[in-house]
Formats: sequence, structure tokens, C-alpha cells
Amino acid sequence: MINKKKSTKKNDTSNSMVIKVMLLGFLGGNMIYAVIAFLMGDMQYIPEVLTKTGACLVIHTILLLGVTALEHIEDRNWRIKNRVGTDLGSEYKTLKCSATYYMLYISTFLLTLMLIAFLYLWYQDERETLIESYRNGGLTTDIVYIIFMYLVSIYCFFRYTCQKVFYTELSIYHVSFFKKEKVTWSQIQTIKYRYKKKKQKFIFTTHDHKTITLRSDILYDGWADFEEYVLDMADIYEIAIN
Repeated sequence: MINKKKSTKKNDTSNSMVIKVMLLGFLGGNMIYAVIAFLMGDMQYIPEVLTKTGACLVIHTILLLGVTALEHIEDRNWRIKNRVGTDLGSEYKTLKCSATYYMLYISTFLLTLMLIAFLYLWYQDERETLIESYRNGGLTTDIVYIIFMYLVSIYCFFRYTCQKVFYTELSIYHVSFFKKEKVTWSQIQTIKYRYKKKKQKFIFTTHDHKTITLRSDILYDGWADFEEYVLDMADIYEIAIN
């Protein structure tokens, strides 16, 4: 079984390596550009390049650390609130969506802060111009874009992030925003496996005709391990797969 503390340590190590690689790329790339600019005798754009690449480095670092922090918060909330009454014990495997969806939420939040800061500074410097631009529809595109980002974030939250599967040698526990489903391996009568355009799907049917459908395009993180686990459990419990 997967130990949750070990997997967390592994994530922290990989994140630190990614940050080091980005930092080395930032330093190395700017040094090469500076040398080329010096040899060509045109160094006036070096500060601008440093500023832009530095801003990109900071934004990507914030996104990476933000995703890690949200994953830790999510795991902690699950352990505190949602594991009550599930009989999962201290060890279980997890199947969920890719953590990259958290970048969408963080990016939307950062864009909102940037727009608020931009409007605040504009209001402080040129209040009349800002009001006139708003009345003429000059800010409509920015506002519509932010609203669209929030709508996409809400959709992805309910469609992807809220769905998780926790499974052990005894049961499968499917969690979404609207419902929680639990089924033991001994209750499963048949398993239907569907493969279409690199998208896999398991349909678990119990003896009382209850069904649980799990899809790889949604539950991407950990799907390969889950697929292998299902095949092993099907052999142990003599479950028909078709």
C-alpha cells in the first residue's frame, strides 16, 4: 500500500528539483543573452529581459508552490473530515484528477488581483479617464475574460477536482461534490472495461445492480496503478471482466 507521508516527501523533493532547474535556466539563459549582447555591442535591453524572465520565474514558482500547498490542504481536509465512517484505515491508494487543474484556480486568482491593482492605480492617477473608459465599454473585454475564467474554474472544480477514488483491498470509495459511493470488492458482480481514443473507463456493477463508473480522462492521476489493482482484485474475488 502507498504510505501518504512517503508520497508527500517525494512531491516536495520533485518540486525543489523543478525550482532549481527553473532557477538554473533563468541564470544560464540570461548569462548567455548578456554575453551575446556584449559581443554585439548592444546591452540596452538586458534590464528589460531580466525583468521579464524574472517575472516569469516568480509566476511559475508561485504556481508550483500553490499547487503543492493546495494538495496538502486537500489531503489534510480529507483525513480530518471525509474519512470518518469509510473504514479505509491508515493506508489506502488514491485516484484523482491531475494536480495541474489547481494552476487554473491560482492563475484566475492572480489575474483577478492584477486587474484590481491595475484599476486601483488607474483610479488613483486618472479617475476621470477610468470612469469614461468604463462608460464607453473599454473595460468590458477584461471583465468578461475574468468572468469566463471563473466559470471555467467552477466547471473544472465540480467536474474534475471534486472527484476522487480511495481504494483498499476491501472496498472502493468514490467521492464527488454531490455524492459519496462505497462498494466492497465482494459486492461487485461484473466489471466492464471500455477503451476509446486513449480513454479508459471502468463500470462496476454490484449484485444489487448498483453501478459506479470511473473514467481515466477525469481521474488521471494514479489511473495506471488503479487499472492494475482492479485486474488483481478481479482475479482474487473471481469477478467477471468484459
